[in-house]
Amino acid sequence: MHPLNALNVCHNCCQTSRLKPLLRLLSSSLGPKKSDIWIRNDMNDDYNHEIRTKSGDNALELIHLSPIEFTFCNINQLSDALLDVHNWSALCLTSKRCVDAIEMAINCHNNHNVMDLWIKNNKRVFVVGIKSYEYLRDRLHCESIGSDCGNADNLAQLMVSEYGDELIGKEVLFPCSESRSDSLPQSLANASISVKEIIVYKTTTNRHLESKAPEVKSPLRLRLESWLNKNMKILMSDGRTLVGIFLCTDRDRNVILGSCLEYLKPNDDGSTEEPRVLGLAMIPGPHIVSIHVDKPHPIT
Repeated sequence: MHPLNALNVCHNCCQTSRLKPLLRLLSSSLGPKKSDIWIRNDMNDDYNHEIRTKSGDNALELIHLSPIEFTFCNINQLSDALLDVHNWSALCLTSKRCVDAIEMAINCHNNHNVMDLWIKNNKRVFVVGIKSYEYLRDRLHCESIGSDCGNADNLAQLMVSEYGDELIGKEVLFPCSESRSDSLPQSLANASISVKEIIVYKTTTNRHLESKAPEVKSPLRLRLESWLNKNMKILMSDGRTLVGIFLCTDRDRNVILGSCLEYLKPNDDGSTEEPRVLGLAMIPGPHIVSIHVDKPHPIT
């Protein structure tokens, strides 16, 4: 996997300023002219524009190849649920893939007025941040609440504090990933707000990576592959511990974890704080002190 993959699969690295040191790395390591770079295939032209602009005379050629892929499921169930608008107090979307699932569900029965039906019945639609907000607006022309939240914890707090009274009594429809975090539904449940989860997509390693980029597998490569989709604990140089699902790495030892939780270094009195939900996160290789991977228990 090329170093640029780590930038594009991690939402924490979308700021333009973070492209500069990466581009200096690419220029020095790939040579002065056109080179093939693999980046996430999410149709994000902003990355293409920024990379070409910042690379200057190096004129990098971009080839899109995602290290992960999404498999959608239960679309018919989601379609039926959307049509039963009176059964729900609100709709909650925590990723762009959830918006894709909604669009598939609408197209499933060719009922393109579903979202209008939600609006006419004064049903709230919540999203977890600006990217999901813009994606929902552009794809389905639907306004939503939560563009400033940034993460599931903040969205749950917003839903409970400002809309709690109107959400109690009926379930919140929550299309989600198979590997979704427990923080949002748990926070709503603690406030007596019921949630109906429908798993609408799964995140897996792209099965076409090997066919697109064949290479001889070294023992180290085989060892890394055996770690894919396993729980990994990473101790960082600043004392933090990150725990999540190992998705990929690159030649600079950067690691990408899915469903990642951040544990801060214990206080002087030995007490610890609740973990912070990061979701999809990139961990810079130079800051990794140690890595622990869950091993399957032998069957006795």
